Amino acid sequence: MFNNVKRVLILDDGEDFCILLKNWINFRGLEALTANCARDAIRILETERIDFIMTDFQMPEMDGVEFLRWCRDHGIRVPVVFMSASLQVIEREQIALADCCATRLSKPLNFKILAAALDAAERHDHHKDCLHQTFRAAVEQQLQLSESDDPIRSRSGK
Repeated sequence: MFNNVKRVLILDDGEDFCILLKNWINFRGLEALTANCARDAIRILETERIDFIMTDFQMPEMDGVEFLRWCRDHGIRVPVVFMSASLQVIEREQIALADCCATRLSKPLNFKILAAALDAAERHDHHKDCLHQTFRAAVEQQLQLSESDDPIRSRSGK
C-alpha cells in the first residue's frame, strides 16, 4: 500500500500518546519510531531515513517550531504534522505552518484526518519534490468531510 512513506517519526513529550500513535501507525503497515524530546528525535534523524514526521508544538527544551527549523537546516524535507491541544495558534506556529510541507492537527486527533495526511504524503516522493498543496488539500478535504459527518453539527445546522 505505501511506497514512499514507510517510516514515521513521532515526537511528543507524552509517552502514552506516542504509544497510541505508534500502534495506530503500525496497524496501517508503517514503521513508527518515537521520541519524547527533540534531542532524541534528532538522534534518530541523524541515523535513520524518515518519511513523515508528527510533532507536538509545545515541548520542553526545543519546541516544534525550533525542531522544524533544525530539520530544514539539515536537509530534511519530509511532510510534518504539528499536533497541538491548544486551539490558539501563536505567531511562531504561524511561521512554521508557512513551511511548504507542514500542517496542523488538533488534539485529540481525528484519525480519519491523520490517515488522509499520510495518504496525501504517499502520493508524492517528498525526498525529490516539495509538492505539498496535495498534502494540505487532502487534510482540509478530510476536515470538511468529518464536519459533515458530525451528527451534532448536522442536527444543529452549523
